[in-house]
Amino acid sequence: GVATLGQEAAVPSGPDEAPRVYGALYELPDEDLHILDGFESMYRRERLVVQGVLECDAWTYLAAAGHPPNEPSPRYVATMAYGYAEHELPLKALYDALNKLKG
Repeated sequence: GVATLGQEAAVPSGPDEAPRVYGALYELPDEDLHILDGFESMYRRERLVVQGVLECDAWTYLAAAGHPPNEPSPRYVATMAYGYAEHELPLKALYDALNKLKG
């Protein structure tokens, strides 16, 4: 299944931080998570608690130590934009986040 977080949801990433993000949550079997892990070699999978529209535990990928987040390829940006549109999420939030990566 998939749950769309159509409003901002708080995703705490540290004791003093609670960034707000948009997104969609997908239910995946454990074996699919292990396959995804193979594609995310510069990232670590971390459990987090989603609070807001929907409250649940979820997995996310964060840059591994020594690997700062890279700017995504144009193809990946297009994929994310498609997902935002599909789930009726505000594209401005995506582009604002991408601009933060650029500094």
